[in-house]
This record gives sequence, structure tokens and C-alpha cells, in this order.
Amino acid sequence: MDEVTKTAGILFFREDEVLLVYHKEKAKHQTGVYGIPAGRLEPGENEIEAAIRETEQETTLNVGMENLIPLPIIYAAKIQRKKELPRIFSLKVFLCKKFKGEPNETEENSPKWIKISELHKYNLLPNVEKIINDGLLILKQEK
Repeated sequence: MDEVTKTAGILFFREDEVLLVYHKEKAKHQTGVYGIPAGRLEPGENEIEAAIRETEQETTLNVGMENLIPLPIIYAAKIQRKKELPRIFSLKVFLCKKFKGEPNETEENSPKWIKISELHKYNLLPNVEKIINDGLLILKQEK
């Protein structure tokens, strides 16, 4: 049985757009794929701490725990990364209700606001479209 790598991330919406991270040449993901800001849990770190840390590393956005809503599903997918065999990743996602500032590019990633209606034009990591749709349902319930 394959070992599962635990990851966590944050889903951001702005009007009819979603924030995705484009993985550049220096990223560990395959170059040219888009995903939500997310990454592996470090030893002693819980999911929400990892999600906040990874989001800050990939987008420079600072997010407070009080503004996050956990999505009720843990997503899983087998993903091929650079210089690694394919492996199974689990992903715990938090929906960000409120944030300030604009995301900034890093050496590995380029965050981009993408129109939800145009997601089909992008090379997305597995489950990204499902995560976005699940997040939109939660947003509707919050109103």
C-alpha cells in the first residue's frame, strides 16, 4: 500500500475569480500546472498551521485562523512531481472568508486570479475543480 503524504491548503475567492498558484520551473510540482496554495505538513504541525504557512510561502498572503472554514472532505490524488515517483497526497482545504492584500510572485510560484468560468483553459492539478466547486457551495450556505 502506498504511503500518503498529508498536505493542507487554502481556497480564496474574489467575486467570480479563484486564486490559483502557477508552478514555475523551480517548483517541485511539474512546471506549468495550477493548484490552490498548499503544501506538506511539517513535523509537529497541524493542518491549519501548514495551510497558513504554505499559503504565505507561495503567495505572501497572511491569513488569520479566525477567517478559515474547513471543507468537510479530505481530497486525495496520485500526483507526479519533479524528480520523484508518483505518490498519493491527501489535501485538507480551508476556505478563506476574509483577507487583505494582493498575492505576490515567489521564486517557485506565480499566484493568479482566474475566472471560474475559464478553469477549463488551465492545466489543473487533480481535484482542483472539485475543490473550487465544493468551496462555492459552502460560500452559498454561509450567505
